[in-house]
Amino acid sequence: MKLFLFEIKKLMWTKKYWIIFSVCIVAVVGLFVRNMLLQDYAVEEKRSEYNAYIKVSEMNETSYELQLKRVGKDEEIEQLREMNMELLNMAIALRNVFTPTNWREWLQLESDYLQKTQEFKLAGGEHSLSERRLRIHF
Repeated sequence: MKLFLFEIKKLMWTKKYWIIFSVCIVAVVGLFVRNMLLQDYAVEEKRSEYNAYIKVSEMNETSYELQLKRVGKDEEIEQLREMNMELLNMAIALRNVFTPTNWREWLQLESDYLQKTQEFKLAGGEHSLSERRLRIHF
């Protein structure tokens, strides 16, 4: 054990050790700064994604209203319209809830939204989320 401690102490005073140690510290600090700078960018990306979901739901709502005016009372269209309104309300809630502090609530809402979207697509509705993205979450 004394030999091991001696070798470690000898190694710590070499120039190579301090260079490797310094490079590791600089790399960790660099990654930390990069993450801090990109945090706002990631939040804006998520908000723009939720805004796109809201626009899709609003376009679907307009489409269903026009179909109901043209066709009259149709149970299938009304069911899709109700499901779309749920998606619209959930997307608005997602956009408003998304903050780094209440990530559990946000994660639960996003999971519910993706599940409702999958049900909506299976019922015959159209949404911009791909089947691949929905399968990744479930």
